[in-house]
Amino acid sequence: MERVVLAERFRTIRPLGAGSMGVVHLAEDVSSGARVAVKVLPKELSSDAELAGRLAREAVATTAIDHPNVARAIEAGTDPDGTAWLVLEYVDGRSLREVLGAGALHPVRALKIARQVLLALGAAHTKGIIHRDIKPENVMLIAREGFDDEDVKVLDFGIAKLDQRHQLTGPSTSAGVVYGTPTYMSPEQVRREPADARTDLYALGVMLFEMIAGAPPFHGDDITVLARHLTLPPPPISSPISPETLTLAVRAFSARLLAKNPDARFASAEDAIVALDAALEAVQADKPIESGLRTGATLIPKGSLPPSPVSESATPLQKKTAKLAAFARSYGLTPSQLVFAFAVAIGLVLIVTAVAMATS
Repeated sequence: MERVVLAERFRTIRPLGAGSMGVVHLAEDVSSGARVAVKVLPKELSSDAELAGRLAREAVATTAIDHPNVARAIEAGTDPDGTAWLVLEYVDGRSLREVLGAGALHPVRALKIARQVLLALGAAHTKGIIHRDIKPENVMLIAREGFDDEDVKVLDFGIAKLDQRHQLTGPSTSAGVVYGTPTYMSPEQVRREPADARTDLYALGVMLFEMIAGAPPFHGDDITVLARHLTLPPPPISSPISPETLTLAVRAFSARLLAKNPDARFASAEDAIVALDAALEAVQADKPIESGLRTGATLIPKGSLPPSPVSESATPLQKKTAKLAAFARSYGLTPSQLVFAFAVAIGLVLIVTAVAMATS
């Protein structure tokens, strides 16, 4: 690949990815040797007012926010041949989308990731910036050497909504146009209503649900998903890894983020952090969380968990109850939910048998 030097300072090394906004390159600052990421909008695309506006919007937003959980902008410009570019902090990690490819996350890990995303959103909202496209692809996870926890970086403010204090030259996002990714869009986005801080909180709620459950709350083609955001309540959240961690406080936190009415959600990212911290503290106080959560993305095989520890003096009934509880947890269920499912299944068998005998 031909190496290109932008602004006589940034030398491209190799492509990191490509999309509608051109190509993202790993590059180095020739003056310092530092690694950076460069978004390059080729000259044949730079004449597209929409794409050029997005690049300018991201440059303004990421420069204004200046927060450790947001990938910061370093420099932006246009070469004499018309190539527009934006230099960003290089984030050496994995996208949340890549991590979720291995399955659901432990709820505690998911909540800790969500907390850092909320910190980034709070910093953005304070500056009058609404992201409007929070999703796993736009969240990077960076391992901390020697620690279980990880750092989070929020990326891609290309379709962000900026208030009047940010004086942008060129086109802005158009009123009445739907911006975002269907799976993570809030009901008000679907209705083409103005977005505010609570719009980002809904998207985070969808992402948190996906991190814990292994799949987002609504499925189907884009039109079906958008309709479900408008009309259907989210299904009960469950965890295939640690269902006992989903306390009432955690479930209430998730449900409030996903409220259809923005007024029923948290008023701000800061309010959401207060509720998240309380839920997380209750979970960790009730049961210390073992180490190794950062690598715990693999789903536990159903039915494979060992029985809960019971003493040798336990009665046969207590031992059977412990085995039932462990078996139910491996399916992401409580014992009562598992018994109910068996009862429903037996009822259906009896009904089918009765109908078959009546018609024979």
